[in-house]
Amino acid sequence: MCDKSNDLKLREKWVREDEEFRVIRRRMADWDYIMKQPPRVRLALMVYIETGDIYIGLPG
Repeated sequence: MCDKSNDLKLREKWVREDEEFRVIRRRMADWDYIMKQPPRVRLALMVYIETGDIYIGLPG
């Protein structure tokens, strides 16, 4: 049986780490370059910055 307390702590840790990485991606992004891209590419880059998931961010 899983220890729900440990599961919750692990989930909270992942959420904090995800937010830390998101802040770093936002700060390090070249926003001038991003805003000059065509709309679909710009959106893909912005989705990648927010999620960190390259596959979600790929223009389809």
